Amino acid sequence: MDIEQEGSPFFTPFAPESIILISSTTHSGKSTLLKNIIVNRDSCFLGEPVTKVLVVICNERVSGANYLELNSDDLEVETIYLDTFNPETDLEPNLLLIFDDCQRLTPVI
Repeated sequence: MDIEQEGSPFFTPFAPESIILISSTTHSGKSTLLKNIIVNRDSCFLGEPVTKVLVVICNERVSGANYLELNSDDLEVETIYLDTFNPETDLEPNLLLIFDDCQRLTPVI
């Protein structure tokens, strides 16, 4: 996909409302890749700026604390566990939704 953001000569890999699946083995760098995408979100996403990241933790043994360090004045980062995720209330405009350590698809996903 070769999409350029208006006024920007750089490649922008993620179109609005896109679904991206990143799959790999444990300890392969998926979370590091996602953190780098979040840090560089203005260069990665078309459309309105991402103002919030919601990380839905799908494995009870994972804390998601590594994402919380990305909180800043212009970005809110929140982590919740899958059993408390409610699409009706948790989704909002300009949100980047991450299902972390998802090992199987559930009805809510």
